Amino acid sequence: MHYYIENTTNELADEKTLHGLVGDIFSVEASEIDGYELLNADIAGEYNYSDDAQTIVFYYREILPPAPDNPNTSDGVKVIPIAGFGAILVFGLSFIAKRRRS
Repeated sequence: MHYYIENTTNELADEKTLHGLVGDIFSVEASEIDGYELLNADIAGEYNYSDDAQTIVFYYREILPPAPDNPNTSDGVKVIPIAGFGAILVFGLSFIAKRRRS
């Protein structure tokens, strides 16, 4: 059994090799790996040994930290919008334009 990072062959844990007689039943369970979530838990279960080599691969995805609660924060700096700034700027430009025409 192999424990890989999603879409790679980068191992997260040591591989496990099981041995048995053809026809015997063996159980397969995924390992819990800190910081990763299992993507294909559905392959866990019971199998029969056969004449052919059998490879079971569990794939994991890194669990990312949650996004910040406030989308206006970046690197610990809070962005505070200034209300009305655009209106003051537009009014000021309009006033200057009218005064020059006079």
